[in-house]
Amino acid sequence: MEELIDSALVPKILKLNLPFRLICDGTKAFPMIIRNKRGVDGYVVAIELGDRDIRQFHKTEIELKGRIDIEYLKYRGEVELKPLPDEPGYYIMKNIRLYKYNQRFYKRVPYRRLINIMEPISVEATLINFSASGALIHSKKAIEGSGFKFSIILNKRPIILEARIVEQTYNEALDLFTIRCHFENVDEKTRKLLVLTVREIILQAKRRLQGS
Repeated sequence: MEELIDSALVPKILKLNLPFRLICDGTKAFPMIIRNKRGVDGYVVAIELGDRDIRQFHKTEIELKGRIDIEYLKYRGEVELKPLPDEPGYYIMKNIRLYKYNQRFYKRVPYRRLINIMEPISVEATLINFSASGALIHSKKAIEGSGFKFSIILNKRPIILEARIVEQTYNEALDLFTIRCHFENVDEKTRKLLVLTVREIILQAKRRLQGS
């Protein structure tokens, strides 16, 4: 999914200090740094292109992506770049059209809690993060088979979830198993609770960012 960003919001997005790079013809990527603003919608940027000439490329795009607190952001869009006379490595960037890419339908948030795996084994494990559709779990024991069932207290309410294992790997340094799973057979009441808890965690994070 992609969403065109209002041009008035572009300066605010560029101030987020997300990792920033130039992508040329969809294949070659170069790190970028904004030096200063130039005019109403222009910026002076520094790019290390080596012996390449910016004019040899047919399409130039910028990409910004990274994490702010718990939220992962990705923006990408076409720009115009013109070399600055007598300033090698510096360019005027104008006509920015940014799109926001939403990579997850359900956002994944940190939520470190103890859980009890009930089937096919009985063991205490640790929930690391979750979304309304799945979770990341650490366990001292491997889970045999393709799925499991566990209990957790979510938003002060005890619930039981069924999950299908997407990936299970052993971390030798930590001496534990990392399990990525997808929730299955979730009733509507539990789904609403999962979504509500994710939204509350995101809201709390945004309030911290705003200093309130």
